[in-house]
Amino acid sequence: MFRFITSNLILQGRCTNQDISDTFHVSTDSVRRWKQKLSEEGEVAFFKEESRHGRSYKLLPDVLDRIQNKMNEGRSPNSIAMEEGISEGSIRYAVSLGRLKKKQV
Repeated sequence: MFRFITSNLILQGRCTNQDISDTFHVSTDSVRRWKQKLSEEGEVAFFKEESRHGRSYKLLPDVLDRIQNKMNEGRSPNSIAMEEGISEGSIRYAVSLGRLKKKQV
């Protein structure tokens, strides 16, 4: 919302990039990018419903199934991680998100 409002003020001619930068202590490059985004993509670009967080590119559905089968056999996350070439933390994180279960019977 902040980025949209400040960009809109600049495009309306009510203030300059430098005014926004000085007032809110943000970089002039950031202000320039926000203004450019608003002028090229419109206000929809600032209010998209998509998440800004990254996605796991290693834990794809087929890999998750394979890991879950190994966990069902009673193997440790550490041994599975070493075999699959991923970190143990990524397996623990998938368990905490509910993508994997510790042991399904």
